[in-house]
Amino acid sequence: MQALTRNPLADPGLFGVNSGATLAVVSAVVFLGMTRPSEYVIFALLGAGVTAAAVYALGVGGRASSHTRLALSGIAVTATQQAIMSVVAVVAPLVAAGALMAATLAGALNTLALGEDTGRALGAHPGRTRALGILAVLLLCGAATAGSGRSASLDSRCRTWPA
Repeated sequence: MQALTRNPLADPGLFGVNSGATLAVVSAVVFLGMTRPSEYVIFALLGAGVTAAAVYALGVGGRASSHTRLALSGIAVTATQQAIMSVVAVVAPLVAAGALMAATLAGALNTLALGEDTGRALGAHPGRTRALGILAVLLLCGAATAGSGRSASLDSRCRTWPA
């Protein structure tokens, strides 16, 4: 990489290639349940390739390549990917639990949409369904807010606070 970029500091870690491969493997493991290297090796290669292309596109930006700009692009992409990986590890179980709960409740929620009495007559349990539905919403919204790192309503309130 040093010869390719004519930068004595260049390495796969600096340019995000390692973190791109890692992010792709983590995603394959978390979201697709892949557990063996033979299953997720293609994801590692694709992640590394996509990251290298993205860093190059950001570093060149339609004009002559700048060694500094290329290195800074790699650092920015690496930091972003590492932040995503740390968030995924924390929120993935919450998202999985909330999504499973919501999917399980879909039939009961559809039945309750016909009305509480009709839903009860069709075998739904309105109180339990609502409580579990609220829990699913809390898990999914909490995980989404934690994953994004901020709340839009909090952002708008913070802008009105005096410095």
